[in-house]
Amino acid sequence: QKIFSRYQKKGNAMKISDKGLNLIKKFEGATDRLLGAVGVWTIGYGTTNADKAITGTTSCQGLKISQATADDWLKQSVDIKYGPKVDKYSAYNWSQNEYDALVSFAYNIGSIDGLTASGSRSKDEIADKFLAYNRAGGKVLSGLTRRRQEERALSIIRALKNNINLLKTLGLFCPIGHNKVTSKNKKFSKYKAF
Repeated sequence: QKIFSRYQKKGNAMKISDKGLNLIKKFEGATDRLLGAVGVWTIGYGTTNADKAITGTTSCQGLKISQATADDWLKQSVDIKYGPKVDKYSAYNWSQNEYDALVSFAYNIGSIDGLTASGSRSKDEIADKFLAYNRAGGKVLSGLTRRRQEERALSIIRALKNNINLLKTLGLFCPIGHNKVTSKNKKFSKYKAF
């Protein structure tokens, strides 16, 4: 049985936010010329001939594009190709931050099937697995490590906020440097956070 089936299904597909687009842009980098990295010609934010149906353009030596075209192709690629790869698992009821992180991951890797184990992992397990995808050609790459760290951090923001809110509700949350001891947190006051 797939774990994600326990989450409520969303009716509408999500859209990537500017935060998510900027994360992709940060790590993909933009170029107005074709680059032959890893034997694949790319332009803009990693656009290849595999994206010809989206761009309507065949990548070939000498092709140049504007920044506006690069931005447009990225947005179209995300909306048409990579967003649906995350929407496929919409039963998880992703937060906007989780969705943005997963679309960035899919844009880089190609899908989130392995990350989610085809829907059999919990959200916490998925967040922990981001960090395992930092290799190319069998080698750990510092750029991929940083990207996975940022994607993971973005994906767990909601969980951290929920945990802080729970601690506040229980009267157990004290901001750093705040030394107020209440009856609810007295037994925890020996810890530095209190």
